[in-house]
Amino acid sequence: MHLDLSADVVRLFTTRLDHMGVEWRHPDPRTISVAKKASVALMGLHVGPEY
Repeated sequence: MHLDLSADVVRLFTTRLDHMGVEWRHPDPRTISVAKKASVALMGLHVGPEY
């Protein structure tokens, strides 16, 4: 399956992460990584806990 990744969607998502104070990285065109414990916890406040 081929995923068509929209630069606009990536920009919207990463801009929102920036506004929330979430540290992220974009190591390749198909991945946005949030790995630091504090940033994962912050995302959990906004989108729900990780199970």
